[in-house]
Amino acid sequence: RGGGPGDLGVRREGGLAAAAGDAIRVELWGAGGRALGVQRLAIKARITNDDFRTPRVTMLVGASPIVEHVDNGVVYTYDVTRCMFSAGNIREKLRVSRFNCAGETI
Repeated sequence: RGGGPGDLGVRREGGLAAAAGDAIRVELWGAGGRALGVQRLAIKARITNDDFRTPRVTMLVGASPIVEHVDNGVVYTYDVTRCMFSAGNIREKLRVSRFNCAGETI
């Protein structure tokens, strides 16, 4: 799989595609996405060293960066170019999962 949530494959920056020109890079990553069986593909760089720890993710194939991830019965919907999912801190996730947040964006 592509290392990302749902139909989005997320690969680390670097390697052969990083050395190629933009047009070739998109073609290489597109072929990689098809081989992984994903509809969308993004490349991630190191996290920005700021107070928010901003992710640096660029969509290469597909337009929408919005993903849905289910963890312990909680459905997380987020923009991979603006935030990250952490698999840790299960107690906090279970606590938040009991909130009535129907129709809200948290």
